[in-house]
Amino acid sequence: MTRLSLCMIVRDEADMLPDFLAATEGLRDEFIVVDTGSTDATRDLLAAAGARIIERPWDDDFAGARNAALCEATGEWVLSLDADERPSADLRQEI
Repeated sequence: MTRLSLCMIVRDEADMLPDFLAATEGLRDEFIVVDTGSTDATRDLLAAAGARIIERPWDDDFAGARNAALCEATGEWVLSLDADERPSADLRQEI
């Protein structure tokens, strides 16, 4: 079976995460998150959703943070999303 790793970068996304988690439920076999310094409930929400959380200080390098998540991914496929993105119905169907 093909596995999909969902990767994301976050910081203080607790308000966005409930909808994001609902929208990606069932799509992810693995959930890798790079947290760049959250001070709200972001890490708690992600941990409850089964995410593997990597803490990395923000250094103004989106590529570095994204690559930190990608290096941890073990799925054959990787879906990289931000907390304000939602997969469309068409994308969910294809996955």
